[in-house]
Amino acid sequence: MSSFPLLSLPSLVIWNVIDNLNTEETLDLSMCSRKSRFLVRACTKNRYELKIRICYENKLVLYSKRNPADKVTFAFENYSVRCDYLSVAFNPLIRYIPYHRQSGTFSLEKEFIEYFLGTFRCVIDEIYLFRWYIHWICFRDLIDYFSSLQTSVRYFFLGGYVEKDDLDYFLNTSTVSEHLSLELGTDHTPGTDFYIDLYSIILWGGGWMNLDHFLKINFTACFYDADTSLITPTDWLILMNSWINGWNRRMKIFEFQSHEFNFELTETMLEQVPGQRIDKNVVRFYESPSAEFIEVGEVLEIYGGYDIRRAEDGVVATVVRHPICPLDGVFVLYNLSFISRGLDTCKKHGMDARVHPKDEDEVILTRQMFDKLTQERQEERSSITRF
Repeated sequence: MSSFPLLSLPSLVIWNVIDNLNTEETLDLSMCSRKSRFLVRACTKNRYELKIRICYENKLVLYSKRNPADKVTFAFENYSVRCDYLSVAFNPLIRYIPYHRQSGTFSLEKEFIEYFLGTFRCVIDEIYLFRWYIHWICFRDLIDYFSSLQTSVRYFFLGGYVEKDDLDYFLNTSTVSEHLSLELGTDHTPGTDFYIDLYSIILWGGGWMNLDHFLKINFTACFYDADTSLITPTDWLILMNSWINGWNRRMKIFEFQSHEFNFELTETMLEQVPGQRIDKNVVRFYESPSAEFIEVGEVLEIYGGYDIRRAEDGVVATVVRHPICPLDGVFVLYNLSFISRGLDTCKKHGMDARVHPKDEDEVILTRQMFDKLTQERQEERSSITRF
């Protein structure tokens, strides 16, 4: 088989060839020689991103921003006893690094990470850190290491059990820029001083969060789930009053779910907060603003609810039981001033009165009725004949 003299071609031709290689081919080319690595580095700026997963086996995923399916995955074995569910057992395309004397220290992974960042000039987009499986690695050393690589990470998932001091350190020094997801147990106590300002935060098993914690968080979207919650019905009313008085002004959605929270009692207490209860026959539409939420891309039908108004600028939000969640016991605070495919769409089609009904005859009972009205308006427009 004859060889192809790639490195002997003019620079512009080489760059065009590299630009048409997939991620795996580009990586293999970069490892051929120093010159090939230099060429890859010169041609691939802002084309790739890196995903890091630290778990029973560590994974590094280098993928193309234009096509995330175009990727190369490296898996690092952390334990000497191999399990059947490891990547090497069911995915032969993954480049697997078997257990060796440095396994579990994250030293080899660092070499790969620094090679990717230096050669492909990519950014770390996501980090998944499962604390269950890396108890022997200093938690703060990992956080400091990631912080030293780049100023921020778009998405960070932290799971497992984290000591109070370590969690404080993470929350106060975190370089997460947009999305934070926590699924952890901790001995974190009320009143601990930390501050979070993110686009979205997801709290699975968030029973360690109390009222003081929430009042120190700014977010656009938040999902909270806990079997046993430190939040009481009175705390929920305090959160509503705090929002009215200016807390977390940019919030669009706060979804609160707890299996032992007394939602029925809280619903009877809502009148203690200045606002207006909306009839259950009144339907409004809302689309989740966060790509990390389950309802993304879906317009939710909101039946009734309790409207509250922010004192400073008059923005209205609605507190309501979740309209589609099968679990009995979900409160959602929707900021209705940010509806993107609900009220705006209705106003565009001239149906504002049907969304803000004055009597029962104007109520849109279902989403199907809304779609039918929209279709009728479109048919009226399409029936006009132009000469």
